[in-house]
Amino acid sequence: MTRLLRIVVACLLVAAAAGCSGSAPSAIPAQPSSTGPVPAGPRITISALSYGAALSVRPGTRVVVVNEDDVAHTVTSNRKGKFDAHVAAHGWVTFDAPSEPGSYGYYCIYHPAMLGTLIVQ
Repeated sequence: MTRLLRIVVACLLVAAAAGCSGSAPSAIPAQPSSTGPVPAGPRITISALSYGAALSVRPGTRVVVVNEDDVAHTVTSNRKGKFDAHVAAHGWVTFDAPSEPGSYGYYCIYHPAMLGTLIVQ
Protein backbone atom coordinates (compact mmCIF):
# COMPACT_ATOMS: atom_id res chain seq x y z
CA MET A 1 0.00 0.00 0.00
CA THR A 2 1.39 3.37 -0.88
CA ARG A 3 1.91 5.97 1.82
CA LEU A 4 -0.76 8.26 0.34
CA LEU A 5 -3.32 5.46 0.27
CA ARG A 6 -2.56 4.60 3.93
CA ILE A 7 -3.08 8.25 4.89
CA VAL A 8 -6.40 8.40 3.02
CA VAL A 9 -7.61 5.17 4.64
CA ALA A 10 -6.56 6.42 8.09
CA CYS A 11 -8.41 9.70 7.57
CA LEU A 12 -11.56 7.87 6.47
CA LEU A 13 -11.44 5.63 9.54
CA VAL A 14 -11.04 8.63 11.86
CA ALA A 15 -13.93 10.44 10.16
CA ALA A 16 -16.17 7.37 10.40
CA ALA A 17 -15.36 6.90 14.08
CA ALA A 18 -16.07 10.57 14.81
CA GLY A 19 -19.43 10.39 13.01
CA CYS A 20 -20.57 7.48 15.18
CA SER A 21 -19.11 8.65 18.46
CA GLY A 22 -22.45 9.65 19.92
CA SER A 23 -21.30 13.22 20.39
CA ALA A 24 -23.99 15.59 19.36
CA PRO A 25 -23.40 19.08 18.06
CA SER A 26 -23.71 21.76 20.71
CA ALA A 27 -26.87 23.26 19.21
CA ILE A 28 -29.16 20.46 20.37
CA PRO A 29 -32.45 19.98 21.94
CA ALA A 30 -35.49 22.07 21.95
CA GLN A 31 -36.70 19.70 24.65
CA PRO A 32 -34.56 17.81 27.17
CA SER A 33 -34.28 14.05 26.94
CA SER A 34 -35.24 12.10 30.02
CA THR A 35 -34.04 8.85 31.52
CA GLY A 36 -36.91 8.44 34.01
CA PRO A 37 -40.00 6.23 33.54
CA VAL A 38 -41.26 6.32 29.95
CA PRO A 39 -44.82 7.68 29.65
CA ALA A 40 -47.57 5.65 28.03
CA GLY A 41 -48.76 6.48 24.55
CA PRO A 42 -47.92 5.94 20.90
CA ARG A 43 -44.22 5.25 20.60
CA ILE A 44 -41.38 5.48 18.12
CA THR A 45 -38.64 3.14 19.36
CA ILE A 46 -35.18 3.72 17.95
CA SER A 47 -33.04 0.60 17.96
CA ALA A 48 -30.00 -0.43 15.88
CA LEU A 49 -30.12 2.88 13.94
CA SER A 50 -33.72 2.23 12.85
CA TYR A 51 -37.10 3.76 13.68
CA GLY A 52 -39.05 0.61 12.89
CA ALA A 53 -42.47 0.56 11.20
CA ALA A 54 -44.54 3.64 10.39
CA LEU A 55 -46.64 4.95 13.28
CA SER A 56 -50.27 6.10 12.88
CA VAL A 57 -51.70 8.63 15.34
CA ARG A 58 -54.54 11.12 15.62
CA PRO A 59 -53.86 14.84 15.04
CA GLY A 60 -52.12 16.52 17.97
CA THR A 61 -51.33 13.24 19.77
CA ARG A 62 -48.38 13.26 22.17
CA VAL A 63 -45.80 10.85 20.67
CA VAL A 64 -43.09 9.23 22.81
CA VAL A 65 -39.65 8.65 21.27
CA VAL A 66 -37.53 6.02 23.04
CA ASN A 67 -33.88 5.70 22.06
CA GLU A 68 -32.39 2.27 22.81
CA ASP A 69 -29.14 3.07 20.97
CA ASP A 70 -25.80 4.18 22.43
CA VAL A 71 -25.84 7.43 20.42
CA ALA A 72 -28.11 10.48 20.22
CA HIS A 73 -30.78 10.68 17.50
CA THR A 74 -33.49 13.01 16.29
CA VAL A 75 -36.96 12.59 14.84
CA THR A 76 -36.93 15.56 12.47
CA SER A 77 -39.81 16.18 10.07
CA ASN A 78 -39.04 16.55 6.38
CA ARG A 79 -41.60 19.38 6.47
CA LYS A 80 -39.87 22.30 8.16
CA GLY A 81 -41.29 23.21 11.56
CA LYS A 82 -43.68 20.28 12.02
CA PHE A 83 -41.62 18.40 14.66
CA ASP A 84 -37.98 18.05 15.68
CA ALA A 85 -37.41 15.82 18.71
CA HIS A 86 -33.84 15.32 19.96
CA VAL A 87 -33.22 12.29 22.16
CA ALA A 88 -30.04 11.33 24.00
CA ALA A 89 -28.61 7.82 24.02
CA HIS A 90 -30.83 5.55 26.15
CA GLY A 91 -33.23 8.43 26.77
CA TRP A 92 -36.73 9.39 25.76
CA VAL A 93 -38.58 12.53 24.76
CA THR A 94 -42.08 13.49 23.60
CA PHE A 95 -43.46 15.70 20.87
CA ASP A 96 -46.92 16.58 19.60
CA ALA A 97 -47.98 15.21 16.22
CA PRO A 98 -49.03 17.82 13.66
CA SER A 99 -52.68 18.86 13.77
CA GLU A 100 -53.13 18.41 10.01
CA PRO A 101 -53.76 14.85 8.72
CA GLY A 102 -51.16 13.50 6.34
CA SER A 103 -48.06 11.39 5.98
CA TYR A 104 -44.98 12.99 7.55
CA GLY A 105 -41.59 11.60 6.63
CA TYR A 106 -38.81 12.15 9.13
CA TYR A 107 -35.08 11.49 9.53
CA CYS A 108 -32.21 11.72 12.01
CA ILE A 109 -30.01 14.79 11.54
CA TYR A 110 -26.99 12.82 12.80
CA HIS A 111 -27.69 9.71 10.70
CA PRO A 112 -29.48 10.87 7.50
CA ALA A 113 -29.93 7.29 6.26
CA MET A 114 -32.37 6.73 9.15
CA LEU A 115 -35.85 7.37 7.73
CA GLY A 116 -39.31 6.94 9.19
CA THR A 117 -42.94 7.91 8.67
CA LEU A 118 -45.56 9.36 11.00
CA ILE A 119 -49.11 9.04 9.67
CA VAL A 120 -51.58 11.52 11.11
CA GLN A 121 -55.22 10.52 10.47
